[in-house]
Amino acid sequence: LTNIRELQIEGLITSTEDPKDLALLINGAQYTIVMDGTISQTIDLADGVNLITIEVVDLVGNKVSVTRTVTLDTQAPYLSVTVENTRFDAFLTDPVSLGSFVYVTGFTETGSSLTINGMFVEVDPANGHFNYTMDLPLPEEGFKVSRTQIEVVSADGAGNTAVHEEWVNRLEDAGAQEDVGDEENTTTVLVFALLILALSIVIALGYMRYRSQAELFEDLGSQGEEEDIQVPEEGGEDEGVA
Repeated sequence: LTNIRELQIEGLITSTEDPKDLALLINGAQYTIVMDGTISQTIDLADGVNLITIEVVDLVGNKVSVTRTVTLDTQAPYLSVTVENTRFDAFLTDPVSLGSFVYVTGFTETGSSLTINGMFVEVDPANGHFNYTMDLPLPEEGFKVSRTQIEVVSADGAGNTAVHEEWVNRLEDAGAQEDVGDEENTTTVLVFALLILALSIVIALGYMRYRSQAELFEDLGSQGEEEDIQVPEEGGEDEGVA
């Protein structure tokens, strides 16, 4: 595998025969053999897979051959990069980090090696995905912004490279903003939990009150039914007989 179109072929022919009585063929084309038997020829490769056959033939037709396969790849590997945990700032050309770090993530050609600012980063062999957390330096004393270059380089097996470069800014209070944001998130969660607890208590108390009133009405209804029932006195039916 190579990304160089011109292939240098070198070798040595060991034979008892005089080199001038031998013919050198590379993919059918004849080349010169040096008197000491050395071979040094250059051929052009085509894109993709190249089958190269080298033959040495003597005057009576005896020959020996060697075949090699060489792949020419001159295309740079695919590379897509996204820098996350940033925001747009109307006063700055480059994005601004939301904290003390950014996420450098994306995809590249499977099988490629990847570096971010010189650091090797693991690439998923299945889909070429990568993700890297990059810390950003604080601004120097007297400055409110630090500007950092991000350079992502992907190199394939043939030696072709793809490069992505961009810049990101960090404000002097980015770390403090990050801490405040975490505290605000924690406070929001706690307030939400307290609201849910209070609502649950109110619902429980309302249900208990409803059950108490329902039981009271049931008791009053039972007492009213007992008072409406009249029992006739004994001998009451005979009082009207003359």
